[in-house]
Amino acid sequence: HGGWVSYYWNHGLNYSYVKTVQKGDKTYIVGTGFYPESSKFLVKQLVKRAIQTGIDFGAPELFRRINNPTGDFVMGDVYLWAYDMFGNAFAHGRNLAIVGQNRLSWKDSQGKYRNKIMIDLVQEKGSAWVDYDEYGINKFAYVDSFVDPKTDKQYMIGGGYYPRISEDVIISFVK
Repeated sequence: HGGWVSYYWNHGLNYSYVKTVQKGDKTYIVGTGFYPESSKFLVKQLVKRAIQTGIDFGAPELFRRINNPTGDFVMGDVYLWAYDMFGNAFAHGRNLAIVGQNRLSWKDSQGKYRNKIMIDLVQEKGSAWVDYDEYGINKFAYVDSFVDPKTDKQYMIGGGYYPRISEDVIISFVK
């Protein structure tokens, strides 16, 4: 039986895959880790860690932590969000003004109903990768289903990253 763990080491977030191995009458923990440079990997692990936090402490505590702009679920331009299956925003790591709004009919820069698409995918598949256009830039998001063990209410937890951010794109934001 193995699994992923994350921890801070040498001033950086480290991810390790560990597994227990039985040899004779002794149990060993074998693993290896790395500092992720892959935003795709980081986003998925943050979402998975958030879901485990929700399972351990309940949805209100999870939302409080996601809403903390300097907390564990915001890393540079990677942050998480949480919606119920009706598009109501319960948490947003980058923009607290969104919390409390219904964003089901929110459209991306190309007119796609981003949140509706994500919620539909979570309901159909449990988890999925989605790409959409935000502010004229392609963004990838990972979304997964979370059911609050205290209320049995289902939520979508997601996070995303910009795979093709460049100096020119950053400068265009300033302009």
